[in-house]
Amino acid sequence: GVSKYANGEDLLYAASDAAAMAATLKRLEKVAAPPRSAAADPLRGPLFGVRYQKVVTLVLPPREATRKVFRERIEAFLKAARPEDHVLLYLSGHGLLDPASQEYRFCTVDWDNAALAD
Repeated sequence: GVSKYANGEDLLYAASDAAAMAATLKRLEKVAAPPRSAAADPLRGPLFGVRYQKVVTLVLPPREATRKVFRERIEAFLKAARPEDHVLLYLSGHGLLDPASQEYRFCTVDWDNAALAD
């Protein structure tokens, strides 16, 4: 999650939202612990009843969320996934619609409107 931007267009909660999402997903990992009731654990029940053998998360420290590092880390993270894995890409921060391609672009900490087409 990116909350602080080089151009000053900061957000209040993007970084903390990404960290909270990663922590929530980690709770879906199977652990050798006694089962908890639905009341004690809001992630149990029909919607979140699934538990995964292993949950791997990637949260970039805010200053490392540059375009170059973001691309490298995301690419490595996705390459490590196997065909049977479930992958969720959660982005928190500014985003823009590229007028030329009509593609959504996530804004890294060093985003520049002039370089949008890259």
